[in-house]
Amino acid sequence: MAVGIASFGPIDLNLYSQTYGYITTTPKVGWKNINLCGQIQQGLKVPIAFDTDVNAAAFGEQYWKKDKQLLDPFLYMTVGTGIGVGVIVNGSPLHGLIHAEAGHMLVPHNWQRDPFLRWLPIPW
Repeated sequence: MAVGIASFGPIDLNLYSQTYGYITTTPKVGWKNINLCGQIQQGLKVPIAFDTDVNAAAFGEQYWKKDKQLLDPFLYMTVGTGIGVGVIVNGSPLHGLIHAEAGHMLVPHNWQRDPFLRWLPIPW
């Protein structure tokens, strides 16, 4: 048995880092610098796979989609509380110095086209 964890981020995916498996600098109250992977592994005592929520969704969409035609590279974009992007290249989630945080970009609010006030203040 094993457990796969797909977490919001930012998270530390470097297997050699002292903070591997941590949710790092998130603005979500109470989750900053939490050893999510380690706590679950300690509690369940099973191997853990750990990645971003969008990489897990990209992986799922790529490998379990209806037509079974694999696309490579494959990008998955989600819009929720933010914009997230997962990337699959050569059959594996894209990682590097940081993961593909392509969704963290400024999208200015056009007040003339969309005068609706947001429910959460955004600093721009």
